[in-house]
Amino acid sequence: MSTGLGDDASSAYHRFRQNARMLGTISRSFDALAHSATSAYYTALTQPAPEEWTTLVTRTATLVQRTHALYGIVVLDAKEREALDFFEAIVRENADLLVVPGATAARVNLVAAFRT
Repeated sequence: MSTGLGDDASSAYHRFRQNARMLGTISRSFDALAHSATSAYYTALTQPAPEEWTTLVTRTATLVQRTHALYGIVVLDAKEREALDFFEAIVRENADLLVVPGATAARVNLVAAFRT
């Protein structure tokens, strides 16, 4: 599938999409979250404004948080755990984009959760 992106961006996009699809197999709601995050990544790559990257990280953080909420309910297989690790790294590396003015306590808790 042609993305209209350069080689490096296209490769990164396909890797993101592949990992999103892996977590999307958990349920329909996860599939919707995965598609939303993938769409946000494509938009951030093609329209690289700061707010697009913030949207991407926020949607990715939501995907990670909801996956964490499944612990004890659903056992992730090795590929799903690898995909979760991939998205946790994105959120951890871009935690500064999750800062929301007026939400200091929530911000501290969210950032701390992804640094452990």
